[in-house]
Amino acid sequence: MRSLDGVTSEYANVQNIVARLGPAAGSNHSLLVNCHFDTAIGSPGASDDGISCAVMMEVMRRISQSRVRLRHSIVFLFNGAEENMLQAAHGFITQHRWARSVRAHVNLEACGAGGRELVFQTGPGHPWLVKAYAESVPHPFAHIIGQEVFQSGIIPSDTDFRIFRDYGHIPGLDTAFIRNGYVYHTPYDDERQITAGSVQRAGENVEAILLRLATGDDMVDAHKQEVGTMVFMDVLGLFMLVYPDWLSEVICCVVAGVAGVTIFGSLKSKGLSVRQLLLSCGVQLFSWAAAAAVVALIAVGLDCWNATMSWYSARGWILGLYVSSILGTLITVQQGVSGWLFPEVARQPWRLEALQYESQRALLLLAMSALAALRVYSSVLFMLFLVFPTVLRSVVAERLAGVTSGAVHLAVYVLSQLLPVALLFHFVVISTELFIPIMGRAGNSVNPELLIGLLMAAFTIIGTFYAITLMSLVSCHRRLSRLLLLLALASFALVTLTPAGFPYSAERPHIRAQRVWFQHIERTFRDQAGQVRHHDSGFLLVNLDRNSPTSLLEALPELATAANTADDCERELYCGLPYYYPFRRRVYANHYIPGPVPEFSVPLVYSTTVERRPDGLRRVHFNVTGPDHMTMQLSPRPGVELLRWNKADGVPLAGMEFQGRPTYFLYYSWGKSSAPWIVWVDLKVSAEHAADDYLLDGVINGHHIHGAGRTGAPLLAILGRLPDWTVHIGFASSLDAIRV
Repeated sequence: MRSLDGVTSEYANVQNIVARLGPAAGSNHSLLVNCHFDTAIGSPGASDDGISCAVMMEVMRRISQSRVRLRHSIVFLFNGAEENMLQAAHGFITQHRWARSVRAHVNLEACGAGGRELVFQTGPGHPWLVKAYAESVPHPFAHIIGQEVFQSGIIPSDTDFRIFRDYGHIPGLDTAFIRNGYVYHTPYDDERQITAGSVQRAGENVEAILLRLATGDDMVDAHKQEVGTMVFMDVLGLFMLVYPDWLSEVICCVVAGVAGVTIFGSLKSKGLSVRQLLLSCGVQLFSWAAAAAVVALIAVGLDCWNATMSWYSARGWILGLYVSSILGTLITVQQGVSGWLFPEVARQPWRLEALQYESQRALLLLAMSALAALRVYSSVLFMLFLVFPTVLRSVVAERLAGVTSGAVHLAVYVLSQLLPVALLFHFVVISTELFIPIMGRAGNSVNPELLIGLLMAAFTIIGTFYAITLMSLVSCHRRLSRLLLLLALASFALVTLTPAGFPYSAERPHIRAQRVWFQHIERTFRDQAGQVRHHDSGFLLVNLDRNSPTSLLEALPELATAANTADDCERELYCGLPYYYPFRRRVYANHYIPGPVPEFSVPLVYSTTVERRPDGLRRVHFNVTGPDHMTMQLSPRPGVELLRWNKADGVPLAGMEFQGRPTYFLYYSWGKSSAPWIVWVDLKVSAEHAADDYLLDGVINGHHIHGAGRTGAPLLAILGRLPDWTVHIGFASSLDAIRV
């Protein structure tokens, strides 16, 4: 897995429950539908992913008792190890005999609780799948922009979809509930959070797509339809618009041609020059840069004031802090600089407005064309903002009707923006529903104010592309811009100087809890001879958001003197910490409080041996037994290269560097019964390696994430002191750092 820091995952004895429905005579083609019944640490998992498993069970019951005649089989996979690096899905798709006949899959997931389930990944290729979904399900909800954003890696998440795609080479649909992501992977993810109607709606959709594919011809000819992409988008929750990629390219070309002709035609009819158009485009770009700079200034100021994430519990602060400051900056810069650059044009407000309008269209034309050329189908958003004003204002009103100013012209112009702005607003609502809760678990390495602020800047600029040009027609634009900037300043003062901007809340049903991750750990560091060079124990606070640990100081004053583990990251492999997930890039500045040694129900026991191979390589053997979740990090010394190992395909996957050397993160879990972890690595030792130096640094960790050894009395005492507006994850871990 190349996500996060890069990790090689291994498993033993994990469990799946698999059922199959199909024609009595059998079938060479199967459709796979997948959920997972395991849950995140400490979470009941009602939405992630219990609701999906319940839907699958009911759909299976209904189909089995119906008179529908299936042409193809449906495989229902209830997998038992998704939260363990997607291991159970891998076990099925690479080892189960039924996997060989699977031609497509539907993956049911959640990153929230209830609401509408969003299709956020499709394919790869196989455009017939999206088409079948749009034609068959009664409540479609999908967007090509969501797919491209998720596949870019911006969202820190992964699903079984990737396993079926990469290891089974099977196309599919990836769906997830996204509402109320605040309870995702927390003890609050219970049945009370699932909204009314969400189970029924999901069930109707799942049943419809399964029956469409299992009774039709789509999967039989799937290999003939694997090339291409469908552009798809939800239209205000009313219906789905779906069309092939080639048609998208044709539409973009036609829109670009019409827009280009009307832009230059408008310049000529209004006595404006290309030079003025280019200068006006420069003004627009400068205003966007100025707005981004203002956003960055606000974000840095809030971060310095320890007042980040006010919008986490009250999204209205986004309007006050960012939208108002962005609009105020855009109006001030665009109108002020345009008036200074084009004094003669500015004396005729309708001409100045026309110049700004044409420059906005020119920039939209460039953005749409560039994205379309790169086959980024999110260009549909820019196309919509370009096509409606071009057709209604530039062609119908100005070219055909000859109306270039006045109330009718203004009404047509406003009307041309209604649908694109409504579609954008709908997408903004979906985006904030998804991204804002993610900021509560995105780590502390990036300022979330900057991310949300720039996201809002992009949405505000696109949504007000044309509205800002209308400021040329009113004399009060200066007062309006000052009022907006004053609102932003007042919002900043309220957030930083009063409790109004406190980001967390434990009040149901609007839970906005801060996530707190504590590990009770014991650490042993050994030298090359195996002797203990350092030993300690205590409590590790993994800082999951930007406000940690500052927000917890009143409840846990000892955090004020806690050691910042970032200081150890250059001295010890993986900072000398028992990382459960390979997310050091995002979460590295954690805090460590000395404490008593935890009591482990299952000891971590290991042995290492070094074998000299006939080919001159050194093979290092590790034999490890311990709890059912263990991790290992390895980093060869200077002059030593890790060539191969007995994991995956034998090719080691390197992660981030440590002291200029590659690191390798291994993750292991066992399920129904214990199994030893056997690892060997082959090392090539060059002449650059010092004769008295050891071969590699290693860290072996045991994680007690459930059962009797998960939380002892000392850890429970720490967790019991946390405020009620927090939600905690707590478990015990042991670390042995070795030099082999």
